[in-house]
Amino acid sequence: MKQFLFLSVFVIVGFTSNAQVVYAEPTDEDKTADVQPLTSSVTKFTDYKSRLLLGIGSTLYLDFIASPLSYTTIEFQDPPIRPGGPNVIRREPAAVQTSYNSFYSLSFEPRYNILEPADNFSFAALAPLTLGFGQSGPTDESVKGAYGFGHVQLDLLASVYYGYNATIRSEESFGLHFGIGYELNKIGLLNLNPELNQENVNKAWIMPVTRVGAQFYRVAPVEVYVKYGFGPRENQLIDGNGSDLNEGKIVRRASSLKLAIVYVIN
Repeated sequence: MKQFLFLSVFVIVGFTSNAQVVYAEPTDEDKTADVQPLTSSVTKFTDYKSRLLLGIGSTLYLDFIASPLSYTTIEFQDPPIRPGGPNVIRREPAAVQTSYNSFYSLSFEPRYNILEPADNFSFAALAPLTLGFGQSGPTDESVKGAYGFGHVQLDLLASVYYGYNATIRSEESFGLHFGIGYELNKIGLLNLNPELNQENVNKAWIMPVTRVGAQFYRVAPVEVYVKYGFGPRENQLIDGNGSDLNEGKIVRRASSLKLAIVYVIN
């Protein structure tokens, strides 16, 4: 019996001392799972199917534009110098600024992602083209202005998108974007006062513009943004009849303000 116990203990101790613990080597799949990529999937710059996004925007009564302060020439007929002689024609400068209120604006908004550092982050070029239906006229009683209907607006913006819809691979539910650039405006497309067109008071102009907005999903991908355009400040010293202002001066500038909703269609 003692010999049997001694033999059993000897076998157990020997087996335990010779036993080895085996650890599994990490596979390539495990290593890949542990390292999360910081950048998005690589796409070519020319891959327009993934980088080009198109949207249709609309604005109802929330699109306002004012032209820069400019000057035209108006004619006056003074009494003749000599009795019975011809009237003396006198030309004087007159201040001009036209304001426009849109009833409805429709925009086509292509966006191309120039850089996509991550699935939820992109740098993009944005070029909305807007056609509006509204009326234009003098900003107030101290200036002349062009009476007309309709407007066209073209923006070119460098934009940053973060979160939802920054790229087509984004999985976020909400996003933000910001853009800066320039804006081309022409208001009063259909002129209702041909005489003012001859005086060259309704030119197109370009000015800086900023835009900030949000992206989210409601039945379809949606963007809501506010856009503000602004020109340099200018001092108005005379009115629309060429007379000195009673106020001394008025500070004016070209501007635009718009609140729009965009439905992304791709």
